[in-house]
Amino acid sequence: MPLYHETPDDPMNQDSQWAERISEDVRMPLIKVGRVVDGNRSFEPAAEYPNNEIPEEPIYWSDIEGYLSRISEMEAGTSRIHVTGFGGDELFASMPSSSWSCLREHPLRLRDIRRQYSADYRIPPHQAILDLTDNTDLYEELRSSFLDAEQGHNHRSSPCGWHDVILIPEFLTTKARDILYSAIESQFKHADIRPLSPDRSRHQALYSLSMQARMLNQVNRTFASDDITFRSPYLDHGIADYALCAPISARTEGNLHKAVLYRALKGIVPETIFRRPVKGDHSYSLYLAWQRSKDSLLNSITGGELDEEGLIDMPAIRRRASMPMPDITFLFEMQRVAAVERWLRHANR
Repeated sequence: MPLYHETPDDPMNQDSQWAERISEDVRMPLIKVGRVVDGNRSFEPAAEYPNNEIPEEPIYWSDIEGYLSRISEMEAGTSRIHVTGFGGDELFASMPSSSWSCLREHPLRLRDIRRQYSADYRIPPHQAILDLTDNTDLYEELRSSFLDAEQGHNHRSSPCGWHDVILIPEFLTTKARDILYSAIESQFKHADIRPLSPDRSRHQALYSLSMQARMLNQVNRTFASDDITFRSPYLDHGIADYALCAPISARTEGNLHKAVLYRALKGIVPETIFRRPVKGDHSYSLYLAWQRSKDSLLNSITGGELDEEGLIDMPAIRRRASMPMPDITFLFEMQRVAAVERWLRHANR
């Protein structure tokens, strides 16, 4: 059974060296399938979908689309099951609200948890205590955050809240904003908004796992005609249930990356793998993909479906895009623009 590996674009990333060591240790062949950026289709709204399989909704895994396509082609005539790592971080790595959860597990350690939280996020001790002891429910936090975003208030978002900061792209037109606000208000009025777990970290993990499972289902529908199935052990119900039963505080014990997974594999996987200083980070590759595709992206969406519908402000997008190094949030927004534009073009054919 071969192991597949994409070479990181960041010269500081040592994942390739680790992949080679692991391959030698488990005595399985390592097949390199190009650089990470080579398979990134994040900013290509004119691209055809693999196998001309039009999805039911926009896909948000275009950053690994090329990799999956190459795997599908390379495994022709071999094993038709390809194991992926979807969901691994959600089950075993720290969540944004880990400090909040750790305090509920160890209330007498407030001082130590507060000190670490203050250092991690560079916030004053008083604010750290307010964040860590906050008990606002999910509905109220979502509604408050959305209203602040709608009104353009620069409201501080707690690092250990239920969700990430809500940001509405500056380049959305008034028409787009009205549609967005109306849809969200309808959800607040009629939907039963409850957390997936009363613990914030587990809620975040479960929410992200559900999104990972949704993406993996999309991937399998897209490549079904190639007679290949992509799976992830981390999305197995039994494994997920057992992993989420572990205390949140156990995830960061001993300064180990994914400490719970290390203990489960102790004696099988070397400890050094869990202590490596630099792990996979694809933001470098995202910037490379942006620089490669920026001009064609801007030309493609100008006069495109979203522009014609009056939903995006192209001059505003071009102003942001003209920056030598746009912030990562803008790149994520443009990923979504490209994904929706691409899907609309195929859906309207």
